[in-house]
Amino acid sequence: MPWRRNDRDLDLARLQFRQGNHPAAVDSLKRVLGRDPENAGAFALLALCRLNQDRIDDASRAIATALTLDAETSFHQWVDGLVALARTDWTNAERAFRAAVDLDAADPEGYFGLALLWKARMKPKRALAWLELALKIDPEHLDSLALAADIALERNDLARSYETAERALRVDPQHMSACLVMGEVLCRRGDTQAALDHAVLALSQSPDHDGALELLALIRARRNRLFALWWRGEQALKRLGPAFRVIAVLSLVMIYASLDWLFEGHGLLSWKYGLAAVFFPLGIYFAFGHMALSMMIEWEKRKIRLSSSF
Repeated sequence: MPWRRNDRDLDLARLQFRQGNHPAAVDSLKRVLGRDPENAGAFALLALCRLNQDRIDDASRAIATALTLDAETSFHQWVDGLVALARTDWTNAERAFRAAVDLDAADPEGYFGLALLWKARMKPKRALAWLELALKIDPEHLDSLALAADIALERNDLARSYETAERALRVDPQHMSACLVMGEVLCRRGDTQAALDHAVLALSQSPDHDGALELLALIRARRNRLFALWWRGEQALKRLGPAFRVIAVLSLVMIYASLDWLFEGHGLLSWKYGLAAVFFPLGIYFAFGHMALSMMIEWEKRKIRLSSSF
């Protein structure tokens, strides 16, 4: 069967994938592969669709077929890296992303893939270094801008996160990842109405998107007075920077130390129990605060999914 580079169904599948309609894209790709079973590009896009549907085994089979047919296309290697990343197979993910860069050094996607890898491995500085390379090639590479904004958000640098997400949204106001980051930044700042606009925009594109549902749940939780009080306290503590992590760890450790004090009732002058008296309340604050937040978000997500509004 001859290679079909131009195929209306393949073009339609690409459009459907960009719109987040992965089941429809899969149907279009099946029609392509029914006519052209050696179309490596269709298999690679099918792998990407299956990956977005959390069907990792199907994605692995599809990208393996694509690479068997054509291993010299950077897009195929990039998708292979994403599949390996989903399996937390860091070695093969890095190999595939580097192969994508080697095959097409002018394509920012390979650099973006390496940034995703290092973010997943909790190395934000390395991730940002690869993002700089991606944005040097294409200053308007939206996925790279959104990822840079997300890393800034994780570092609690709301100003940089807002600025970077805004750059992406100026190019594409509906970019999903940038929209979600901007929504969370606004939520953290207390502007829940503007955050809600971004959440609704994201849900209008993909009603079952976990990130969009979580953002909407977070906004609803943020509007809860009790949670808002906890939120403000946590944000104030986060401004301490690295000291915040030390305080959090000490607090949780001192919960354990406090048990001996509470149950045996002696050694009140010991330095350990003195620290426990200080950090025990903070430990309870962190542990139960985060547990309550997680429960509230899950509850809100269930309510949202049952709502006829979406």
